[in-house]
Amino acid sequence: MEIIMIMLSAIITNNIVLSQSYGLCPYVGVSKKVSTSFKLSLAVLFVLTCSTIINYIVFNFVLVPLKITYLSTIAFIIIVATFVQCVDLFIKRFAPKLYEVLGIYLPLITTNCVILGVIELVVPEVNFGIALLKSICYALGFMLAICLLASIRESINQKEEPAISKGLPIVLVLAGLIAMAFDVFKGMIKTPSTDKLVVSETVAKPITILYAGLILLAIMLVCSLIIYLSNKLIDKNKKNSIDDEAEELLNHLPNVNCGACGNPSCREFAKRLLKGEVGVADCKILKAKGTTALEEYLKEKQKRESRN
Repeated sequence: MEIIMIMLSAIITNNIVLSQSYGLCPYVGVSKKVSTSFKLSLAVLFVLTCSTIINYIVFNFVLVPLKITYLSTIAFIIIVATFVQCVDLFIKRFAPKLYEVLGIYLPLITTNCVILGVIELVVPEVNFGIALLKSICYALGFMLAICLLASIRESINQKEEPAISKGLPIVLVLAGLIAMAFDVFKGMIKTPSTDKLVVSETVAKPITILYAGLILLAIMLVCSLIIYLSNKLIDKNKKNSIDDEAEELLNHLPNVNCGACGNPSCREFAKRLLKGEVGVADCKILKAKGTTALEEYLKEKQKRESRN
């Protein structure tokens, strides 16, 4: 029963957006469509969950024993930035349309109040399971709030309403009304108390500062390695994807490897064509015969990618 109360408290009663006013930038800026809001919420859920696990370990088993908890915020930002960078790479590679829609709000997850605020709230928990559960539920609360606002905004935009009921002012009014509605639940759902680690503030000594510098350096090196490996994985997947697409594209090329286009082979021409480095008309043979079929194929391919 206590677990259920903790979940309901994090999602509804102490909603990270509506009750504690964290993450208002993406809450107002991205909540134009439910689909976009939901996908951003999934990114926040992933980053928050992974960051909570790593930050909990770093805080409780590194910073606390060495008595350098005053560096916790810096360490949290480094770790969060690493996961955001990884999410940014994967979304840019596998969901370019979503990447364009999210725009600046995706990298801003690094300094999003939701991420840093929740980590500051849950990391001092003595029980790791409670800390992880709270972080997930806070992320689900963010998803509930932003999707709810997005659904109302979509409904308003679909109707012919006066200009006064559209734009940022009405969004702020809606956000306030939703927050007032959620405030009603505070009298119905009580927040259970959980054990938290009490950290005593200590004066930083020279040797402690040296430890702190080395620990931060180690954290940065590990995070840099993670980003490097993610880049390598993305590049390898992208290369394989281009090779597969080039193989399919070869069916629409002459395959004579004449070199008139400036490329050593038709396969190389197909790869550069997919990258946008050359045009269909650069193939002399196709230009003479007509490029209609290949152009139609590329248009159909672009339509399929747009739907995905």
